[in-house]
Amino acid sequence: MAGGTWVALGRDSTSSTHRTDSGTPPPAPSVQPEVRAAPLPPELAGVSTAGPSGLRLLAGGDSLTSVDAATGARTSVASVHVPPGSAVVQLEPVHGGTLVVVTSTQSDVAVGWVYLERPGGPAVKLLRTDEVVAGARLGRFWGFIYAREQGGKATLVEVTTAGRVLSRRLVPGGWHLEADTGNGLLVATYRQEGPGELSIVDPVSLRVRRSIGQVTYVAAATSRVAAWAICSGVCILVVGDVRGGQQPRTFQLATNAGMGAAAFSPDERRLAIAYNGRHGFDRRGTPGFVDVLDLSTGHPTRVPGVGTPEKQAAQLCWSKDGRWLGIAVRWPEQGYQRLGVWPASGGRVVELPGRLPARDSSALLAMTPENAAS
Repeated sequence: MAGGTWVALGRDSTSSTHRTDSGTPPPAPSVQPEVRAAPLPPELAGVSTAGPSGLRLLAGGDSLTSVDAATGARTSVASVHVPPGSAVVQLEPVHGGTLVVVTSTQSDVAVGWVYLERPGGPAVKLLRTDEVVAGARLGRFWGFIYAREQGGKATLVEVTTAGRVLSRRLVPGGWHLEADTGNGLLVATYRQEGPGELSIVDPVSLRVRRSIGQVTYVAAATSRVAAWAICSGVCILVVGDVRGGQQPRTFQLATNAGMGAAAFSPDERRLAIAYNGRHGFDRRGTPGFVDVLDLSTGHPTRVPGVGTPEKQAAQLCWSKDGRWLGIAVRWPEQGYQRLGVWPASGGRVVELPGRLPARDSSALLAMTPENAAS
């Protein structure tokens, strides 16, 4: 059952049955009631004042909605078609707009569709792919189509933002494309057992140019830096310059429940981390929260008023100037999400009015200047 765990407390069926001297069996043991962990309610609390002017948030989920950060006014982006049983599963800002990936939530076979959402104009439907990564060169991006069968090949596609396919090649199914560094693709290669390997791969020959190190999962990556976790009993956070200019730094994660989402600030000096809510088993769990980690000092700042249920995390995005952090929290049982923006200089979250649908997938965010290319 969503929101908690049921633990059945019954008698041991393997124990022998003992009888009294009279030959009559003893009374059956009383049935113990099931113990339910108290569910963790979502939270997004702050101040209900006007947000920053000139910014808009794109919120994904069951539909794509444009939200004015200053007024909270919402506009459905009708030119991005999200059929029943599908959801917006990725938002990737690129030069000229935002790439939007729409995928079926009911089929593992269907490949998603990619749109380019443009401020002030209708979205353009580009091609089919499961995931996108912004290209290091303006006007280009990479599409990635997952392997559909065990041991099968994935497909890597280089595309222009006008929808023209420049190259298409098969890659190992254990690949996961993380970023385009301009000097090669940042790829995490995962195995069935043990840690994966993070490396820089030549986009033409697909040969490894440089091995970066072991990886359990990548939390965030840009063309210059990446943040990844290495877990063995406990998890540590590694942040490194993927161009090889500096030694990676390690940080202790605030909780071993794991990072549900993370995002580098535009100047790459801070990392916003949304932690998953922790399961409490027969006790109340610990809500998920958001920290902003100063990468130069290692000091985290907790964003107040944010809480997520077990195995749920907030979604995050930064404004282009790095002054605001966008936050989305989902109410999974009720099927909606709420949005807010937090001033990076400190203070309370500015709650944006209203609720947005988000039933089948995590709430997703991107923030762009209004009526301007990102």
